[in-house]
Amino acid sequence: MRLWVGTDGIEVEGKILQDRQVLTVYRWYGKRRYLLGDCRSVAQVREHVSDLATLVEVVRLPRR
Repeated sequence: MRLWVGTDGIEVEGKILQDRQVLTVYRWYGKRRYLLGDCRSVAQVREHVSDLATLVEVVRLPRR
């Protein structure tokens, strides 16, 4: 699983749904996370994210 976060509470999560790779877009409002859509392409993600350049990947480091 890959995760990108951006401004305005945006999260984009890469995952597999029904044997297809999708990018799921969420937005945080306060303490709640709302699903905005499952996108099949970056062009579809752009409909939910104002500026794709603001997304940064979250890298989880292994524990020691």
